[in-house]
Amino acid sequence: MSSFNSTIAYNALYIQERKLCGPMESNADLSLVIPYWQQLLDFEDEQSFQSHMERHYQIDTSFLRRHFSAGSSGFSKVTSLESAASSWLEYMTHIFDNLLLQQDDETDYKRDMEGTNLSAFPFHSFYEFFLRDLYFDLFRDKSITAKTTISRLAKHNIIQYYLDQLYAVTHKTLMLEINYLRMEGKLKGESPEQRYSAYVTDFLGDHNYLQSLVEEYPVMFRLIAEKNRNLKQFVREIIAHLEQDRSELQQQFGLKETEIVRFMLGSGDAHKQGKTVVILEFACGTKLVYKPRHMGIDETFQQFLQWMNEQAHDGRPLRIVGVLNKHKYGWMEFIPYQACISNEERKRFYYRLGKLLSVLHTMNATDFHYENIIANSDQPVLIDLESLFHHTIIQDHNYTESGAINRALTLIRDSVLSTGIVPTNINREQMFDISGIGGIGEQQSPFQIQTVEGQNTDEIRLVKQFGTLNSGHNSPLSGSDANGENDEIMNYLDDLSDGFRSGYDLFLSQRDEAARQLEAFKDCDIRKILKSTMVYGKLLHLSYHPDFLRNQLDRELLLNRIALSADHLDQQIIRAEIADLLEGDIPYFSATPYGTWIQDSRGQMINGVFVEDGLTRSLQKLSQFSKSDLDQQIQIIKATVSAVYAKEDIKIVQLKNWRVPESEPINLLDKAKIIGDMLIREAIQYKGEQGLEFCWTSMVTKGGRKHFWQYSVTGPGIYDGNPGVALFFAQLWNLTREEVYRDACLATIRPIQMILEELIHPDQINLGAFLGLGGMAYGFAQLSSVLNDPTMKQSADRLLKEIARLLPQDRLYDLIGGSAGALAVIASMLEQNQEDTWLIDIGEQIVKHLIQSAAPMEIGVAWKPGNSPENPYIGFSHGNAGIIFALCRFMPWSGQQAAIHEIVRDAIDYENRFYDESVENWFSEHLNHHSIAWCHGAPGILLSRIEAVRRQVDHGLLERDCQAALATTLDVSLGSNFSLCHGNLGNLDVLLLASHSLNTQQQFLIKEKQSVILNDLFRCSDVIHADINAIGVMNGLASIGYGLLRIAEPQYVPSLLTLELKGPKGAVTPSGDSSRLANAMRQ
Repeated sequence: MSSFNSTIAYNALYIQERKLCGPMESNADLSLVIPYWQQLLDFEDEQSFQSHMERHYQIDTSFLRRHFSAGSSGFSKVTSLESAASSWLEYMTHIFDNLLLQQDDETDYKRDMEGTNLSAFPFHSFYEFFLRDLYFDLFRDKSITAKTTISRLAKHNIIQYYLDQLYAVTHKTLMLEINYLRMEGKLKGESPEQRYSAYVTDFLGDHNYLQSLVEEYPVMFRLIAEKNRNLKQFVREIIAHLEQDRSELQQQFGLKETEIVRFMLGSGDAHKQGKTVVILEFACGTKLVYKPRHMGIDETFQQFLQWMNEQAHDGRPLRIVGVLNKHKYGWMEFIPYQACISNEERKRFYYRLGKLLSVLHTMNATDFHYENIIANSDQPVLIDLESLFHHTIIQDHNYTESGAINRALTLIRDSVLSTGIVPTNINREQMFDISGIGGIGEQQSPFQIQTVEGQNTDEIRLVKQFGTLNSGHNSPLSGSDANGENDEIMNYLDDLSDGFRSGYDLFLSQRDEAARQLEAFKDCDIRKILKSTMVYGKLLHLSYHPDFLRNQLDRELLLNRIALSADHLDQQIIRAEIADLLEGDIPYFSATPYGTWIQDSRGQMINGVFVEDGLTRSLQKLSQFSKSDLDQQIQIIKATVSAVYAKEDIKIVQLKNWRVPESEPINLLDKAKIIGDMLIREAIQYKGEQGLEFCWTSMVTKGGRKHFWQYSVTGPGIYDGNPGVALFFAQLWNLTREEVYRDACLATIRPIQMILEELIHPDQINLGAFLGLGGMAYGFAQLSSVLNDPTMKQSADRLLKEIARLLPQDRLYDLIGGSAGALAVIASMLEQNQEDTWLIDIGEQIVKHLIQSAAPMEIGVAWKPGNSPENPYIGFSHGNAGIIFALCRFMPWSGQQAAIHEIVRDAIDYENRFYDESVENWFSEHLNHHSIAWCHGAPGILLSRIEAVRRQVDHGLLERDCQAALATTLDVSLGSNFSLCHGNLGNLDVLLLASHSLNTQQQFLIKEKQSVILNDLFRCSDVIHADINAIGVMNGLASIGYGLLRIAEPQYVPSLLTLELKGPKGAVTPSGDSSRLANAMRQ
């Protein structure tokens, strides 16, 4: 086994190493390979692939043909390279020629390996060779063991870490091999377990089979050899530094003896040839953290905190962590996790976390998630400071065509959100929070990960499952006394905010001295995170697939995917990323806070990478601190934290002159004006060439999904974006004729007009009426009617003409984000203007699409969004009720009426599976309760059934459904939320829409409910409750305002819930058989 042919050696080489080898005697046929590479890199043609190779490697496809494999002279050329290209061959020769033989004295090895349970590890016999080599090379090395004792447990730690590294590289290949042999019938045994045992014993212990693996997967064995070399060097480095620094460690940390009892490698990602943060525990009880990098940033940060403690007089100093900076490496005090015992300790903890948040915000920090904080009783401690002073790569003005949106995006970029301490992306249906305050209790990952199935059998394989994220050590609530109640954080939200205010006020009051303290960081080394670790990690682990371990060219070209969508990065950066990934490391870059250059893991300088350095941006941010900015940051903190952890809606705004005494009448227009005036004051404004622009920062939906939230700029959707707010301003002007609201309406819709082409350019865009293209069209059509502006109608038409192109990609189907929403908008536009006959053809295409997409269920049909394995939704916003409404609404113009009748009947059948007669409502499996709102539950289903009755749908349970939904909507008690989507005003609007078909007694009940709602809204409190600090017209502040206008003048103000269109002086009269509807609604 000591000889390797030239092909094995050559196939493990990187492209640059192949260039050094010179011309090879080969000319491979790559007619099938090059298209495969093109597909790996998402290139449409060979020319694009050629351009990429010339730009990054200065080679063409002819080079790849000549250097795909080695000729007869290949081996000598490879072994002449003085690099890892040849050293791995020597290592493998050493392993298989010597270590397959029994060692003369393995007593120490066998004794020290007791308790590792190696035999239970998958494919253990394969790894045995490499583990023994590591053991004998390290632990019989007198330079390591002469002065430092390494306990058996510490040796286990090192061996286990190495084993995990090897497993990550090899397990996919070994799984492929055992499954191949199983299918070929070459494994002995009657059961999967016996055949697995045969593979481990008969094959992985066989010289010839092992040699065949090296010949088949030379890239894998090069990786094994390099990880072995790197780990040995790193352990030797740590031991040498420990001996060298013994006296200083004793003086600073109280280290009494250097016997290592635990040697915990892998505390963080591997960089720079496999180096990681390491935690060492000594026999004397001392624990130290070894960091293989310059620790000037840690040292200076502790000095900054010391200055803060000296200046603050709040009695809550921040903990100073011991640091010994040795320049190329350093030592740090280990901070153990300790939960808080008392409520007072928790209050102090969150107050201090708020102070640390003010520090990170000032220092323009990023990525301080839950794993970077340790809760040590009432002290939060930051344990990784590499991502302070974030630099700017892209100019601010490169966002969009709208100056207001650009200004808002910059404000968000520079806000507390960038620190990672507060939540950014929020899923209201599934708790998943990795922010600095999150990570409490086990959380299900929102994405699937590969896990092993069929362990220790010959059917072992990888399957994708949703993983579990373990609880972090960042929260004082993680102890047993917290009982896993994540919402307890809300009890300390004021403490968090007060702590932030304390730190911010200190920097504001001592701005000049704070700036001098920041300048002390000028020359510190800091890490520059150009892409998330997840991006690097996913690509790295994909490169360990056996398809990429046969020829390094395949693996290296796969890793070139890191260059996709990275046109803004220097080519040297991309080459450095690929070089690190080739060695199995997460790419590492460093800089100083005051430089625009960057340094890669090999020390190569790359100049002019950043348009602005992090220290300059931090000082600029400090110079702009103000009381108003402080209020904005605290508002963001409270909005994002409450979005995740508040069980009930909290107050979104406190208004002057809101409460009305019992003796005074309630003037709804005046109250709506208070909201309008506040929105104008709070708007981010920009005066450009096309006029004044408004937008807002708020909690908004993400990606067109109503339960996914983020703090961002108000977007293009009706639900929570600019078009919806513009509709509120338009109706406020319509009823008051005060020009300030017309101007505000135009300023609010202007950014959407400016970015309209950007919005419709992508091949995939939602079509829905509230979070999609249909809603934008509805907004423009309604504004055109109210403002008498034909250009708005042109924009609406422009949007709707894109539906035919986008319809095949629709997988949502529903009213909110899917094609049913677009269909409902088309029906409304046809009701308003019968001359828009071109819309009929688009509507017919949507009808056909919806009918064809309906999925047969056990009873009836439903629409599964994105082919989801879960049961489809019911209800108006995301489920059958909304789609039924849209189909019925369009029915008068359709030539497919019989098909619509049939699909609607089936859709009602499915929805009625969830009807609960005991509560006269429909049970939502997704929400796990009987919701009573427009979006889910009886009120929305009432609107759907009313429309079915109007269109003469023949279904035996329509009257029952109408009466039950009406009774439930009338009887529902008031909640704390007043929004249109799922609050009191929305339910009232549903009743207003149904009222013309009700009897006198029912209409009286509606008036009575209206009075109760308004009394609760205006006579009981000075605050407004809506949705998690939002401003949108369906869920936030504008939603309250619009709801008030609907109550004030329902004949002029159209209902957003049914996408009505009305002009300034009239309303659309519903079509259909009103007598049948009246009969259905009256009991």
